[in-house]
Formats: sequence, C-alpha cells, structure tokens
Amino acid sequence: MSATARRLSSITAALVIGAVGLTACSGNDSAGDKASSAGSKASSAAGSGASKASSAVKNTDAPRGSVDKVPSMGKDVAGIRKDVTVDSCGLKTGAQTAKGKVKNSDKSARDLLIAVQWLPANSGDPLSVGVFTAKNVAPGKQMDWSAKGTLKAEAGRCVLLAQSAPAGTIK
Repeated sequence: MSATARRLSSITAALVIGAVGLTACSGNDSAGDKASSAGSKASSAAGSGASKASSAVKNTDAPRGSVDKVPSMGKDVAGIRKDVTVDSCGLKTGAQTAKGKVKNSDKSARDLLIAVQWLPANSGDPLSVGVFTAKNVAPGKQMDWSAKGTLKAEAGRCVLLAQSAPAGTIK
C-alpha cells in the first residue's frame, strides 16, 4: 500500500471510527429530509462499535478524485454535528459541492472545520475529500459552508467530520 493510500486509510478510519461530530447524507433524500436522514445515519454509524466500523473501512479499486488536506484541530477539539446542517451533497461523477450552514454555539470565538468525504456505497475508502474551514468565528454566528470535491466515480454517500477548536488553532 502506498504512503498516500495509507494516509487516506488513516483519515478514513479517523473520520468513520473516531469522529466526534459525524453526519451523513445520500443523494436519494429530498432537500427537506436531508437533515433528519443525516442525523439518523450518523447515529447508526457512530454507535455501531469499532469492530463493525473498522470492517466498513476497506480498500477498493475506486478511482480517487481530489483530496484536500484535513488540518489538525489540536487537543481542545469539540464535535459540532448539532451545529451543522447539510443542504446538499452531490454524488455524481465530476465536480461536486457539499453545502449547508454551520453555527458557532460556543460562548467564545472558535475555528470551525467541516471535512466531507465522498464514499462508495460499499466501502469506507474515499473517492474525494473536501474541506471547509473558518477562523475566529464569533460566538453565536451562523454562516454558509461549502466543500468541493471531484469524483472520478459515482459516490454512494457523503460523510462529514464537523469540529471546532479555540480561535487560532487552524494555521
């Protein structure tokens, strides 16, 4: 396995197994159903246990598209799934954009991170990874977010890692 494949597998494992704020969406949901569908899929993914989750993370021969670097959020990271909505996340081959809204519900300024992985229906090996970051977001501020990816094959689902850390964490 190449160094790039090992790094992507590590990122995938962290996003699927250890993600504090996790949500998912599928291309079959209507816009109004995405938020509730995303929450229920996240609960089942996060609560499935390490053995089941790790068996879902496997290498495939799926072609990789664009892969953005996911920045480190340091030790004082908090999951913010409850503060993120997903309005859309395209799954077709080609350029795609996942987007929604995010709110800093903390009482202090925070840096925000949303990493989107486009995954095949039968694997945890990412087809593409897109990242949104916002620095020094004021308490209570809500904003639009978007992350772009390029898919060389159709994805089965999108998985989000949503985190915040003290302002100044993201360099």
